[in-house]
This record gives sequence, C-alpha cells and structure tokens, in this order.
Amino acid sequence: MKAYIIIHRGEEVPQMKSYEYYNTQLEEEEEDPKMISFENFITQVLSRRYHTDLVKVWFFTQKYYLGYKIWKLYSSALEWLISYAVDRNVQQLNIQSEFYNGFELSENFYICQSLETFNVHASSNILPKFMSLPALKSLHLWGLEITTNWFNPMNLSGCPNLESLKLIDIHCGQEPKKTLDLSCTWYKPRGESLEVFDLRDKTLFVNAPNLKRLELSFRRSSKEDGCKVVIGAPGLMTFQYRGFYPIVCSSVDLVSIDDVCFDIYNGYKINPMIVEKALDVNHERVLGLINTFKAFRHAKSITLPLETVQISLSLKALARFPSLRVENQFTYSNLKYLKIELQRSCNGIEIPGCVLNIFLNSYTKLRFCQHR
Repeated sequence: MKAYIIIHRGEEVPQMKSYEYYNTQLEEEEEDPKMISFENFITQVLSRRYHTDLVKVWFFTQKYYLGYKIWKLYSSALEWLISYAVDRNVQQLNIQSEFYNGFELSENFYICQSLETFNVHASSNILPKFMSLPALKSLHLWGLEITTNWFNPMNLSGCPNLESLKLIDIHCGQEPKKTLDLSCTWYKPRGESLEVFDLRDKTLFVNAPNLKRLELSFRRSSKEDGCKVVIGAPGLMTFQYRGFYPIVCSSVDLVSIDDVCFDIYNGYKINPMIVEKALDVNHERVLGLINTFKAFRHAKSITLPLETVQISLSLKALARFPSLRVENQFTYSNLKYLKIELQRSCNGIEIPGCVLNIFLNSYTKLRFCQHR
C-alpha cells in the first residue's frame, strides 16, 4: 500500500490550517483490507480534531481499476472530506479524482460562505444544483459532465464575486453502456447525468458581473458539438474558447476585453489522429460565427491556431458566404496583435486574405508562434 498525508500547521497557531491527502495505486488486491483500515484511521483522526477553520484542502487519487470495496471507499471518503472541509470554513478546495463514476458534493457545499477557490480535476464532474457561494472568486472544473441544469441563466447569480471561470473537457451526459452490469450494487445511474441531449439546441449562460477570465473547452469527440454561449460579464478581460463551431454572443458590450483565443475544431480526436468531422456549414452557422467575432471587436490581442484560420474560418465558412461579411461589417479598431499558432510539423503557411481582412487594421501586427 502506498498512501500518505501531509498536515501543515501554522507557525503561530498550533492548529491544522491546511490538509493534503495523496493516494497512489495499490500494488496487490490483497492489500484492500489494509487500505480500508488506513482510510478509516485517517477519518477517525480528522473527525476527533478540534473544530479549527481550514485554509486549504487538497485531495489526490491516481486512476486505476477499482474493486467494489475500494471504489465505494474512495467515493465516500472524498464526499466526507468535502463536507468536513466546508464545516470548517475552508477557503481553498482542490480535488484531483479519477473515479469512473465521479462523486457527489455534500449538501452544505452549495451554501458555503467561506469558499474562495474551488478546483476539480475529475473523470466525471457534475454540479447539478444552484450554488450560493458569496466568497467564491475562482471556479475551475475539468471533466465537466454537462446536464440540462447547466443551462439556467441564474446559475452563477449566487457567486457575485466570481473572477475566474474555467470549464474544461465539457461533454454531455451519456447513457450507460449496454455491456455494463446494472445489477451491481455499487453502480447507481445518476438520473439526469445519464440523459442524452443535443448541445446545439442549448444555451450556456455566463452571467457574472465581476468575471475577468473565462475559458470554455469542449471535448473533441464525434459525439459532442458546441452550444450557444451568452456572456454577461461587462468586466471580462480574457476569453478562451475551444470547441466546434462557436456561437458566442454577449448581453453587454465587452469594452474591457484584452485577450481572446479561438481554437475551432475541424475534426474529432481518436488518439493520436484527428478525424475530420462533417460540418453543416450553412448560412445560419456562418452568420453565428461572424457575430461571435463581432462580440469581441474591442480585443487588443487575438490568438488563432493555423488549423482554425485555414479550415474552420475560411474554406468552409467565410469564403462560401462572402456576402455575409459585407452585410455585417465591423472592425477591430483596438487590435494590436493577431497571433497565429503553428504546429511543430508545419512546413508551409497559406492564409486566405478574406480571413486576415476581418482582423487586421493599419497598425495590427501579425505574429506567428509555436503552439503551446
């Protein structure tokens, strides 16, 4: 068994201020009882401590094939730890968990008054309820399984101080595999999280008056597609979008926007290859693309991968409907830099003039840089 914890103590106050939990893969199946005993020991130690406020809590587990007992143990331990941290007014909560079936947040989490930072890196991550987190400034979710509850315009209204929002690896809830034995007592379908729906028919609202940084990244899968995004963040300064054809608009004028990055997929990923995805490039979709860029016309810097410029923006879109560009004229009057990201294997560069004409003004500098 390989597991350990680190407890930091404050220099002045001899109570626990930060709790970090690490877990690595069990080497042998027969060590399951030892792991269960160790987890129970840690739970007992923490539950008997004085009720001292916590500053930071970290939880890490490595991915591997979990048996029934260990899977239930990890899931319940994580859910207990979140509840424990919230009860002690935690300020920073970081979770890196790769449970196949994800985990559920405790009821007290959704009304936590002290939480300022919440970062989750998980295989399946769901926040199905309205959050009332007045102190929250940073919300980063990796592995977000999006459900119909995510398309409520009031979702972030309970987080008035939110400044940074990252939703990474966004994907739809899927039906359980037919080969999965649903008679297993440890597998419990999570209701709406297993509902199948089309993202193209949905609108994701981001209404946060103090939001400064927004990043949206959709899973590059043949089963996924982008959805319409409506931004209500008048102070937004940085925006990144990765996904299929975007339709992004704003309910306010984004006059504070500085940096924008659009990585528009032209295919889905089957490691290590990219398979081109057939897209319905029609009048409505291209108009939505033009209006998307129009919403960020105050940007000072725009970054586009070469793939986006050569394929997604021109050959299948703007070049096919040139009249739309004329009818929806706008300029990037503040744009100082147009950055084109190059893949390492790139040997030659061709960029259609109709694409460059959208962004460049008399003093815009065109930069070519390596993909990060």
